[in-house]
Amino acid sequence: MKSRGFLLEIGECVLEVAGETKPCERMEESLAGLRQAMYSDWRGGVFARVVKGGGITVGDSVVLTPAS
Repeated sequence: MKSRGFLLEIGECVLEVAGETKPCERMEESLAGLRQAMYSDWRGGVFARVVKGGGITVGDSVVLTPAS
């Protein structure tokens, strides 16, 4: 799934996804072998622009919707 242009709502925040990232060496810093384990199904991350700032707390809902 391509996520560019989607809105990601987390708690009070709204982010517009600008692109995707591949698994990188930072993952290896957390757990050896994690980068390779995530590569086969992409499972990377995204980068985004803040549309609306606000608080995020544990347990907040996360919603991904197409931008209009």
